[in-house]
Amino acid sequence: MRDPSFFLAQCQLAYTHDQLYFIGDHTAKRLALAEAAVQAASRLRPDAGEAHLARAENLYRGYLDYDEARAELEIARRTLPNDPRVFELTGYIARRQGKQEEGLRGLERALDLDPRNFFTLQKLRSATNSCDVIRSRLLFWIARCRSSRTTPTRNQRALWSN
Repeated sequence: MRDPSFFLAQCQLAYTHDQLYFIGDHTAKRLALAEAAVQAASRLRPDAGEAHLARAENLYRGYLDYDEARAELEIARRTLPNDPRVFELTGYIARRQGKQEEGLRGLERALDLDPRNFFTLQKLRSATNSCDVIRSRLLFWIARCRSSRTTPTRNQRALWSN
């Protein structure tokens, strides 16, 4: 990293390493890189919501420590009350803990704040695929995305047609 004092870059670096670890690079080196970036961000701005969000992602993706991740998210929420990432991660954690309804509410709130986020919409779709009662929620979000002024991507069009 060219500027180790660039706080948001450290947060994004932590997120990137955690994502890579989570999706398949399950090496101690990858986890150590994520942890180092989280620690650097926390040293730079220990009270920043972004630092707590980075720590929550690290606890969730790297260590599967859902309770501690939720505690970090509660701290992050105080300074990032409208950050969709907080609600998205809260939703993922709740779903992993078997709290489907709470998980769906988290994902819906994330989409409310960032309605064009295809990844969250896709996760909401997979969460509601087998439940007809909840499926109407997904249809609401798809309709909301369709009514947006921007042109949908090819992936969005494919999601809507299923």
